[in-house]
Amino acid sequence: MFRPFLRSWFCPRLRMTAGGLLSLLTACHASFDNPSATDLANRIIVNDFEAVSGWVHPDVPSLSIEQAHSGRWSVRVGPGQEYGYGCRLPLAQASAARPSKLRLRAWFFRSAPELSGGIAVKITKGDTDEKLQFETLGAADVPVGAWTARELTFPLDARVTGADHLEVFAWGPGLTGPLYVDDVELSAVK
Repeated sequence: MFRPFLRSWFCPRLRMTAGGLLSLLTACHASFDNPSATDLANRIIVNDFEAVSGWVHPDVPSLSIEQAHSGRWSVRVGPGQEYGYGCRLPLAQASAARPSKLRLRAWFFRSAPELSGGIAVKITKGDTDEKLQFETLGAADVPVGAWTARELTFPLDARVTGADHLEVFAWGPGLTGPLYVDDVELSAVK
């Protein structure tokens, strides 16, 4: 049985993962202008990273004040920091009912033209590393030096169940400069 939507980006029952991702307790705010009541009801995870400061482990440096779309904080990936903060939780904790599609939204700031990276959504079989689905919202076509909103809607693989785990994280493999991510939202689409 699926439980009600989580209203935060990080799940309080999580610990540091093998990949070095730290899940944190946080309360998050709406990040996209004037969401409808339906948009609010379908939100699974949202983070503008403002409530993250102070909860972070000092050895995980992806929280940044160098650039931010809203507020003061964002997540930075780049040289020496391929993965940013993320969330990992069972799908049953993420949604009241199994969604047929998911919509990922985020704001990106590229500091150089050769930078790509973005946000990844990975769904794994239960507590294993067996990947059932992997989707990315890339930043390769985001203009340099300007915050730009991006969105990706994708169908949920038919093999995915409530016992499977959903992960969402900033990702910047092989970047030569920083990529900033802010105001991340994952929603169910009916």
